[in-house]
Amino acid sequence: MQRYAEFSHDIGDYIARTLPSDVRVAVYADDIAVFAARPSNSGPYVRTSVQSVLDAIDVFISSKGMQLSPAKTEALMVHRSSIARYEVERFTLRGTAIPWSLQVKYLGAVLDHRLWWTPEVKAQYRNARRVARALLARGNGCSPALALPLFNGMASARILYGFPLASLTRNNWEQLDTVRRAAIRQYYSLPRTFPNGPTLAEAGDMPLSLRADVRALNHV
Repeated sequence: MQRYAEFSHDIGDYIARTLPSDVRVAVYADDIAVFAARPSNSGPYVRTSVQSVLDAIDVFISSKGMQLSPAKTEALMVHRSSIARYEVERFTLRGTAIPWSLQVKYLGAVLDHRLWWTPEVKAQYRNARRVARALLARGNGCSPALALPLFNGMASARILYGFPLASLTRNNWEQLDTVRRAAIRQYYSLPRTFPNGPTLAEAGDMPLSLRADVRALNHV
C-alpha cells in the first residue's frame, strides 16, 4: 500500500483545477473513486466534469505504464427517479461505455443506487449469522467466554466500521441487533425467548445501534 501511495501521490496534477462542477477523487490502495453531487438541474455539468476527471486519471495511469480496465470500472448514479440512469449518458473509458450499476462494492461496503443500505445490511446480517454458527461449530467450536469477543471482532466490528455514519433505518438496526442477540443467547445458553434487555445485561453489552451512536459522536 505504501508503494502505491508513493506511485499515486501526484494524480492531482493531471486533473483540471477548474471544472463546471466540483468533483472529488478518493484514492485508497489501488481503488480510485470519483464522485460528485449537484442538484438535478445541473446534471449535464456534473457528467461532463466527472468524465473529464475519468479521462485525466486514465492518462495518469497510462503514464505509469499501466491501463485502467473498463471491465472493472463501475458507475453508480444516486437519483430519486428510477429511470434517470436510462436518460443520462453513460461514462466512457477509451471508447468503452460503462453501464450504470444498481449497486457497487467499494472498500468492502455495498452501495446501492438509492443509498438505502439494504444490500449492505443484508450482507452484514448473513456474515454475522455465518460467524455465529462457525464459533459454536459442533466439535470445533470455542467456549462461550471466548465466543462473544471473537464474534464482536469478526462480525460486530464490520457492522460498526461504516454504519454509524450511514442513514440506517430503525428496522435496519433492529435486524442487525436481532442476529447479535441471537448469538449472545447461543453463547450463554439462554432460551430463545429470553428478553432482549436481560440478554444484553448478561453479556455486559449494549445494542449495536447505541454503540453506533457513540461511534458517530466521536466524529462530531
